[in-house]
Amino acid sequence: MSISNSVTFGVVRRLCFALVVTVVCHACTSSQAQDLADGFIAASHQSSGPQIPRAAARSFTADDPARILVIGDSLGQGIGIFLRNRVAERGLNAVVINRARSSTGLARRDFYDWPNAFKRMATQDRPDIVVAHFGVNDMQSVIRPNERVTFGTEAWSAAYQEEIRSILNVAGAAGTPLYWLGPGPDRSRNLNNHLTRVNRLFETEAKASGAVYLPIKAFTANQDGGYQRRATVDGRVVSIRTNDGSHFTGIGYTLVVDRLLDRMETNVPSMFGRGNALLAALQ
Repeated sequence: MSISNSVTFGVVRRLCFALVVTVVCHACTSSQAQDLADGFIAASHQSSGPQIPRAAARSFTADDPARILVIGDSLGQGIGIFLRNRVAERGLNAVVINRARSSTGLARRDFYDWPNAFKRMATQDRPDIVVAHFGVNDMQSVIRPNERVTFGTEAWSAAYQEEIRSILNVAGAAGTPLYWLGPGPDRSRNLNNHLTRVNRLFETEAKASGAVYLPIKAFTANQDGGYQRRATVDGRVVSIRTNDGSHFTGIGYTLVVDRLLDRMETNVPSMFGRGNALLAALQ
């Protein structure tokens, strides 16, 4: 083979290789492309908003209880209901303000504008602690004023992450500790894949801002990390999820709430009376 033919053959081979790579990349599913984009975003992200404190700004007593604001979707509503019940049962120094709304999320500001609604709540309710749960209603395009970002595209992850950040920035500006609950597994394969994806975004943003990220999946999934309807709680096998495959039963919500309170106790001891008992002993 002559030198000129060898060069020509090498050029053709490189072009063929490039063509194959292009075809393979285009054959990737949108979810796989989005997963890859999520990884790049998570690896490079640093929060630019105000940092969220872990501890509350003041101590709490029975006469001056902590104000816990719950925001989010219908699962957030359930968490708020059972958090209020558990606080009462345990006699904690707290009151629960449940502002979560069914059918809402972070993707559709045209349906319910959570960032601006949360700003109003932060001013009107003056929470000492915020609990957030989002994601189950967000498997759709992100719609904001003068912008629509199609679900499943690489741009969607960045747009959704901005919506997460807008919630965290409100808490940061108010100096209010925030506990972000990452959704548990869902029975629907498509919705579960979506929740797995957004959980990575929730974790990235929460940790970058100083918020506490608590993945519900960590204590409600089966051994393989997937959906399970029944689980062992206090030595008994019980149903923790409802028939719809998304929401929790009363026992399931109580399980979630107890884990949340366990995390809070370290950062907010006076809500549990520990700090007050210690002060009384020293007097």
